[in-house]
Amino acid sequence: MLRGPSFGGLVGALVFFWFSLTPSLLPRWWVMQAVITGLTSAIGYLIGTTIGALGRAAVDRFNATAPAERTRRITWVVLLVVAALAIVIGLARWPSVQNASRDLVNLDRISWSLAMAVALAAAVVFVVACAVGRLLLYLVRRIEALAQRFMPQAVAWIITVALVAVIAYILSVDVVERELISFVDARFGAADTGTAAGVVAPSEAEYSGSPNSLVPWETLGLEGRNFVAGAPSAGEIDSFSGSGTAQTPIRVYAGLDSAATLEQRAALVVLELDRANAAERAAVVVVTTTGTGWVDPDAATAVEYMYDGDTAIAAIQYSFLPSWIQFLVGTELAGEAGAAINAAVYEWWTALDEPRPKLLLFGESLGSLGLETALSRDSVDESLESLTRSDGVLMTGPTASNPV
Repeated sequence: MLRGPSFGGLVGALVFFWFSLTPSLLPRWWVMQAVITGLTSAIGYLIGTTIGALGRAAVDRFNATAPAERTRRITWVVLLVVAALAIVIGLARWPSVQNASRDLVNLDRISWSLAMAVALAAAVVFVVACAVGRLLLYLVRRIEALAQRFMPQAVAWIITVALVAVIAYILSVDVVERELISFVDARFGAADTGTAAGVVAPSEAEYSGSPNSLVPWETLGLEGRNFVAGAPSAGEIDSFSGSGTAQTPIRVYAGLDSAATLEQRAALVVLELDRANAAERAAVVVVTTTGTGWVDPDAATAVEYMYDGDTAIAAIQYSFLPSWIQFLVGTELAGEAGAAINAAVYEWWTALDEPRPKLLLFGESLGSLGLETALSRDSVDESLESLTRSDGVLMTGPTASNPV
């Protein structure tokens, strides 16, 4: 349990540490970077230790000569020097790499002091992960030694590994995961009941949450309130287009508290489209939201400016968890929400008299997964055919789990 680190393990951890600091498509929050670096380095340590153990076994098997003690000491010194340089250089470069990414998406720059915070937090994650790994290995060896008193060694080893795996699964799923879900539900559920600073209920009939709406303002959730209150006015659109005929865009939304089920929320949104006379608009946009119920404000306002405000955008909420947590908990809900709202709006749209408004579909990140789930069929050709039932589809930031 308390033996020193292995040479191979440290080499693997160092390699994985370095690659954990490379940039991704979007900037990383420093806490997320620390968790990624700590866990990735621990995985590298496990792989390096395994390779080192196999190497030592090969040396023993073929009676090869082990390195001299002096050579081993020199090798360790070289490794520690290289590790120190790699850690310092990697952490020193991290803020500049992240700031380059943040500049591209117009986010505030981070300070160099966060690199030290990443180092300390990543070290804690690494030590905890390695300690858990060593504890599991210790349990395997103790249980195996006990089991060998009653059965052959090979059978004892198989039974031991299976037993520890079951215990680890029960602890992780039934204890850790349950408590984690309970914590994030309480944390983000409370946030969903709030209203962002400066956001007030709209008075125009074109918006859900207004006095004319079938959906009460207080049921929209945090992101729903941000969405319906964040639309540009007809005057703002007109000052951009110069047409003199800009309209107030329609935005309808149903939150978790607006109706009990996804199907009921989708039906409520359709009623809102009818109430706001969306059938008379040039385009109706169906948005499958991200985990928190967020609708990308840039995507929404872009289409409203493109059509001079002659639009209606519809969305429903299926969760209040950030997308990365919802992704871990399960993506099925996003798919069910995408299927529910797209089916309901499509049925409403096909029943309209000609000429109908254009039907446009949008999904971002986890929302793109939900939208693809709604469009996916048994084959790619059938999926593309279902996609072309609408007049346009835009999906951005698709996840690795998108079905099409």
